[in-house]
Amino acid sequence: MAKRQLLTNAYVATVILAGIIVLINAGFPATGQEWIGLIAFGALSLMSEALAITVAMSSLTVSVAFIPVFSSILMFSPPVGVWVAALGSLNWDDLRGGKPWYRNLFNFCQLGMSAALAAYVYSVLGGQAGQVTKQSFLPILASFTAYYLTNAAIPTLVIALISGTSPFAVYSRLIAWSTPGFIAMAPMAVLVAVVFEPLGYVGVVLFILPLFFARMAFKLYRDMRQNYVETIQSLAQAIDAKDHYTMGHSERVAYYAVEIARKLGWRQSRLEQLFFTALLHDIGKIGISEAVLNKPGRLTSDERFAINSHAELGAEIVSKVSFLRQEADFIRHHHEYYSGSGYPAGLAGAAIPLGARIIAVADSFDAMTSLRVYHSPRSAYEAVEELKRCSGTQFDPLVVKAFLQVITEKSDILDSAQEAAAAGFASPCQLI
Repeated sequence: MAKRQLLTNAYVATVILAGIIVLINAGFPATGQEWIGLIAFGALSLMSEALAITVAMSSLTVSVAFIPVFSSILMFSPPVGVWVAALGSLNWDDLRGGKPWYRNLFNFCQLGMSAALAAYVYSVLGGQAGQVTKQSFLPILASFTAYYLTNAAIPTLVIALISGTSPFAVYSRLIAWSTPGFIAMAPMAVLVAVVFEPLGYVGVVLFILPLFFARMAFKLYRDMRQNYVETIQSLAQAIDAKDHYTMGHSERVAYYAVEIARKLGWRQSRLEQLFFTALLHDIGKIGISEAVLNKPGRLTSDERFAINSHAELGAEIVSKVSFLRQEADFIRHHHEYYSGSGYPAGLAGAAIPLGARIIAVADSFDAMTSLRVYHSPRSAYEAVEELKRCSGTQFDPLVVKAFLQVITEKSDILDSAQEAAAAGFASPCQLI
């Protein structure tokens, strides 16, 4: 951990130093017109970042700051684009103490370097500032690609070092998440540059205004979706509250399941659906008496039947939720065995939905490492050995392998989750 922190600090310092050199080398606008451009587009970039929206269930934000940044690269000399990009990294809440100063400076230098490379590529390939024509297509495409890939590459190593994840996995995730937004904004940025030539700043304002209205619509959608998330989390907490031994169990299972699925290459949209489903995997227990759930001794056949029915009951409940209907079988079959000896349907192998096989491993690991009425918590090592022993019989070998890789890459997170489980507290981890 100490070595990783040292490497992180060294990398951050290197990026900041390189960024300062690039910004100094870029210089400042040479004419009054370009100073006006820097002020106007810098203000647009700052405003866009200030109005950025946090994505539900994530620390990621969505803003349209890339549009004024890339437009200024195409319309003015390199210094304008470089400083507009750097200014666009600044957020008032962050500057007031939301982030440490070195993180703000890192972001400032990261975007400045990305814009500098994009401006250089545009110029080298024959792009002319303020002249967007058919001949500009290749320089624009290359410039956009340079900015896009560099902007994702620079923070990759920091995230990888902090999280203990491989840089390739982090970079792939950043690219996958940001691609749709960048591809959508790039044509808008080019159109702003085209409109600017005949209409000037009036044309820019008329073009930018609809984007802010779109931002308002997206915020309404985000808030509505966040309400869904909070409702589902409340349901999961209500289920866990029926048994104080399982407090936080659903959130930890959801966290493990998402990390396993991410390792197996699931898309973000599918990860979100799995997260919701895993949170509710025990919702069927809401119909089982607490006396049965908390019984320390051997269950009668009727009590065992009631416990085993929770998977099908839970699936029936979730199937009534339109956006989770297709994932209801993840809940129905999360107690199936890979060998075919599980319940409720006795499915085997690939006949068991992959989401159910993932939840099965996540659920079993948390059950083994948590304090329960019928057993003391096992160590993470013991739980892992049990997963290995049952791989191919109770569990899907590929899912077990993916989970073992997650533990290797995120050992500190899993350790804290295990400690929280043993103590009876919810996991503090971010779920997606």
